[in-house]
Amino acid sequence: MKHLIVVGACYLDTILKNVLEQLLADHDAIQLHLVSPLPSASSSATRRVVSSFGSQSNIDFSHCIYREVSTEAASSYIIRSEESGSRTLVNYNDLPEMTEEEFGNIARSFEPDQETWWHFEVGSMSGHRFCLETLD
Repeated sequence: MKHLIVVGACYLDTILKNVLEQLLADHDAIQLHLVSPLPSASSSATRRVVSSFGSQSNIDFSHCIYREVSTEAASSYIIRSEESGSRTLVNYNDLPEMTEEEFGNIARSFEPDQETWWHFEVGSMSGHRFCLETLD
């Protein structure tokens, strides 16, 4: 089985769900893994994030990093100009970032001979260079 590992902030955003549905629609042999800091596993915010992918979702959330002291998920607001159609995104994320050690443990959980594709959704790759160095 092929693995698609998505790393980075996971915002409550219906666009993400639609993109993932299109990406995985014809690829049942791909297992999608989410690697993202989330609020407490028991929080309503985390339940909203998980449920936003739909009840039929085959996404593996076991690699998410649950921040037990947090109750709010990262969120984004899209402001679209009716005049020009341009969009401005306003993000809020109070969750602590993933550490090098956390990412390393997750990356090493995949066997070297497994076919993996890593997709990063990060604001600045310089702050996450350790991810690429770990995978190298």
